[in-house]
Amino acid sequence: PDSGSPPMREVLFPDYKKNRDTSHKPQWHNEIRSYLRTKHPSFECTDGLEADDWLAIHAWKHSTSTNRVVIASKDKDLDMIAGLHYNWSKSKEHLGVYEITAMEGLRWFCTQMLTGDATDNIPGIYKLFGRKATRKVMQGLEELDTIEAMLDYVLRQYDGELEKFLKNGELLWIRTDPDEGFYEFYDNLRR
Repeated sequence: PDSGSPPMREVLFPDYKKNRDTSHKPQWHNEIRSYLRTKHPSFECTDGLEADDWLAIHAWKHSTSTNRVVIASKDKDLDMIAGLHYNWSKSKEHLGVYEITAMEGLRWFCTQMLTGDATDNIPGIYKLFGRKATRKVMQGLEELDTIEAMLDYVLRQYDGELEKFLKNGELLWIRTDPDEGFYEFYDNLRR
């Protein structure tokens, strides 16, 4: 998959990924993209969505009880998606194919809501409020056993500032449905 442009996260937060070194983009990026579109019709350019959203959407769409899709990626953000994963980085070499439950995935998402994501330039509670996601704060999250309780806990760490909470959630949320971002997920959860 190839990320389209502009990504919806960049529209929501103009500083999204602005800390990245643009010189690391492959020299022939546009030519490669054009070639793939011409020679490989299955290649998708997902305008507004990014490659990690695309992977999660297709993993959910094509996984069944008899056909389980494995998400193969070094991107830690995808660890919020329930299912089978494979990460070939040296630090996770011992895992091979591993499974993430829905609760583990949602807990990882909530963890990122607290810490932010420096790689993508998404602020956590330190940049938003000057408070670190300390071990004590993280331990409070670990003790919770429902997504509602975890999200309520994270919202309290955001000093109840729902707008900041929802915006960061939308920035960090990896979609498994192209029409459901964090806003929709949170709204449906609250009904």
